[in-house]
Amino acid sequence: QDLTDTPVEVPMGAVITPSIDWQGSFMHSYVFADWNNNQVFEATSTSSNEVAAFNYYNGQKKGNTGITSQSSNNPGVANIPTFVAPATPGTYRVRFKVDWNSIDPAGCILPTNEILKNGGGIVDVLLRVIDPSGIQNATTDSEKETIIHDLSGRRSLSAAKRGVYIINGKKVVK
Repeated sequence: QDLTDTPVEVPMGAVITPSIDWQGSFMHSYVFADWNNNQVFEATSTSSNEVAAFNYYNGQKKGNTGITSQSSNNPGVANIPTFVAPATPGTYRVRFKVDWNSIDPAGCILPTNEILKNGGGIVDVLLRVIDPSGIQNATTDSEKETIIHDLSGRRSLSAAKRGVYIINGKKVVK
């Protein structure tokens, strides 16, 4: 299911706690994130940074604290570990998947373990990572050219020691 029309906003570096509402049993939860925005979820191994989190895969689980062992092969779909938003502002595609023991972002297609026949599914969302300070691409006045006019509207190269001038569109009394 594609839910990318309304991005979810989070601050840079935020710990994200996903919640998956799924009815059933004996399935696992996975989160993939296209952090490099190349339109591919690079999930060749569990250590890939684009495999953001999962609650079970071959005896392991992964969250914001890394990969650890998972003794239960049925931890429950809702028990998905947290993951961390990148420290770089931007918009990223994130995929939530319910599947049985499969690290494939597209879902397992083996005849004996096919994702849809097992009642699993995939949902894509956009994650908009924002700078919480709200400051982006700040500029200083030193980058601008100083333009000076006298009160008659004539452009001047410099302001005299005393008088009223218009400097960069603002009235200044010297």
